[in-house]
Amino acid sequence: MNALLALFIRSLRELLRSTLSYWMLSATVGLIFLFLLGASASATATAAPGLRFFQNSLFVVLAFITLAGVSYFASAITEEKEEGTLGLLRMTDLDPLAILLGKGTSRLGGALLLLAATMPFTFLAVTLGGISARQVIASYLCLGAYLVLLANLALLVSVLSPRGAIASAVMAGVVLGGSALGALLKTAPMWIAKLPLGERVAFIAPAFTSTADVIETVNPFRRLGRVLTTGFDGAVIDGQFWWSLALAAACLAVAWLVFDLATGEAAQSALPRMVPRPVCSHGALRRERRGATLLQRFAPGRAWLVSALAWKDYHFLHGGRLLAAAKWVGYGLFVLWAGAAAWSGKDALASAANAGFWTASVLLALELALMGSRIVRTELREQTLTSLAGLPLAMQHVMLMKIDGARRALAPGFVWMCIGAGTMLLGSISPTAPTNAATIGAFLGWGYFASQAWLLAHLAAYFSLRLKWGALSVSLAVLFAANLVGLMFCIGIFVMPILALTYVPQLRTTIYRRLEQLAAED
Repeated sequence: MNALLALFIRSLRELLRSTLSYWMLSATVGLIFLFLLGASASATATAAPGLRFFQNSLFVVLAFITLAGVSYFASAITEEKEEGTLGLLRMTDLDPLAILLGKGTSRLGGALLLLAATMPFTFLAVTLGGISARQVIASYLCLGAYLVLLANLALLVSVLSPRGAIASAVMAGVVLGGSALGALLKTAPMWIAKLPLGERVAFIAPAFTSTADVIETVNPFRRLGRVLTTGFDGAVIDGQFWWSLALAAACLAVAWLVFDLATGEAAQSALPRMVPRPVCSHGALRRERRGATLLQRFAPGRAWLVSALAWKDYHFLHGGRLLAAAKWVGYGLFVLWAGAAAWSGKDALASAANAGFWTASVLLALELALMGSRIVRTELREQTLTSLAGLPLAMQHVMLMKIDGARRALAPGFVWMCIGAGTMLLGSISPTAPTNAATIGAFLGWGYFASQAWLLAHLAAYFSLRLKWGALSVSLAVLFAANLVGLMFCIGIFVMPILALTYVPQLRTTIYRRLEQLAAED
């Protein structure tokens, strides 16, 4: 038992001694305190100030939990894979379960302790009125179960994923698309019955329906919506709590079972890496492509003479032409799906264009944030920063070439976003379209969103040089807290874009200096 929990205890102690944990707790409690001040000031103007204060506090805690699941928990095993230290852990004769407990469950333990630390402050909502202690306890049990499920699901995804960016993208899809998946599975019996072989495969329809019911049950938003209703007298613990714990245990068991297969050195469990094609004539190149595999056909050619660093990042860090082709299709499917879902009413074209435009914008912002967290961290992990610093180029020039490679990889999302914007402008001139003020407001809102996405990418790049893990989640938390405080004081919509435009150049300068410092230390 001591050998099984040795890594878990050590990791948990390091986590609790980390200054980052206390900064995150201080930020969360500070936001809760600001909500408390606002609720106290408006106590006479609202019927249930305690309920309003508690809802705002839960929103902050739920947002931090979701951010942790997307980035923090999802990097538990992938960071060891990327740094090549997972084999060293196995050389210590640690059991796979011991590694999972030490790398993943220790983070969950620290997160649960931080969640429990915020509970006494939210109990002040009871004194303001409008909410009972029973509702507070039920809400925190719901959040705790959701946190346990999210952490263990992210741990399983981290075991199966070869890289941290893939694990974060999968978790983001699970968190954002869980409700949509449940709704789709709910309608499965109807579209199964319409299939040519519907009668023969009708026996699988109940399985889809049951899965949809489970997804709806573990949804914390539905549970919190019921708990926070006025006069709630239901059970403190319901199916959401037990199903979340059961699924979390199942995810941990599956991660334990597939750990050796997913993290081994076998070719089928490793992510293949593209190798540049040799230089040859056009005829020989065509003959070579006929007998090549799909991965070989998309292999990069000669390095670009203008910028070899941009060529290297585009093909080997951002996926190259193969991933670009997948993104062209993926962005298109998401945009068309969002447009089709919003197609209704007299101004159907404007509604569909608006939905597709914002879908492409959000996906592009997520991709930009992931790139920001990896663009310089990869050089540190692969120990190539010293070689870059040895080039007869300034560090600023080196970074501009790396940004050029990232810019080329963003082309699919940018083009689909422009298609959505053009369709919005086309829809705004139709007779049944909304007023021009609505279109102008949408573009102003996009300008605010774009400035924050641009700032987020630079924050992620900066924190990736300061933190070993969790740079993206910390960046999201900082930006979320800043926007939330600005919204509370009704100045965020004016100040945050100006802050982004003025602070990004300073962040770039700080990143250049930090890179030079790290290169000198190596």
